[in-house]
Amino acid sequence: MLDVQSYDRCELLVRYVRRVTEPAERRQSDARSARAITIKIEGVGNGSLPYSLRNPNMPCGPVSVCKRYLYEFLYGWLISSLTRADTFLVDQEQVVNARVRRNKPRKKKTRPYTREIVFHQALQNMCGGYYKAMLGFRQDGKLPLPHPEFDCERVRYEHRFAPFSGLVTPPPVQYQEFHDVTLTLQHSPSQNLYTHGCKHFHQARTLLESITNPDTEINELLRVTKTNFVVLKLLATGHKRESSNPPEFDFSYHHHFPIIKIH
Repeated sequence: MLDVQSYDRCELLVRYVRRVTEPAERRQSDARSARAITIKIEGVGNGSLPYSLRNPNMPCGPVSVCKRYLYEFLYGWLISSLTRADTFLVDQEQVVNARVRRNKPRKKKTRPYTREIVFHQALQNMCGGYYKAMLGFRQDGKLPLPHPEFDCERVRYEHRFAPFSGLVTPPPVQYQEFHDVTLTLQHSPSQNLYTHGCKHFHQARTLLESITNPDTEINELLRVTKTNFVVLKLLATGHKRESSNPPEFDFSYHHHFPIIKIH
């Protein structure tokens, strides 16, 4: 049986990691929502993480870490939990229906979490698209890295996720495991990374378009996925490859998932 408390904790972590990737001005203008998450992490609460998205002199590391964690681990855990809950409820419905007299009409089976599962699958693919795009930008020298003497991904990772290390569920991911899972991908050619990122955004778009009665957020995300798909498609063909100009991230359409712009 699904542990609802565990799911709530995971959902809080997803909201937190998504929130620290949005622009500082958006966080400041939404003080009420900010109070809902009171955890303070060194280097995050002061807006340095979203600043790295907008400043070409800052590394892609912090944002890459958050998107990678969401893509590789957290959304996967959420989708697995929702799928188990969905299956459990359907099984229980079948047991109840089996006890109902045969002459009574049976209710149509429903999958209560289908919409939410599809939505989270779309967000997972979007995070994968951003992560691989960021790696591609780094490979092409569009996102200069800091001097190694003053930067350590392990330290950033452990500081950022330290508050969640005591949680049993979702199970905490140690840095070495996190690093090993993504090590091979970091050495791929940039064009391959852009192609993979493009596929992620295409898959996210397909999933979002399959949701009936889409709300405003889904329509906003669709616009983001369509635009980023085109941008990464162009980059995969070598467009602007020689340019060293850093990409821009436009949060005007969605406050967590920006549109990527290249110059």
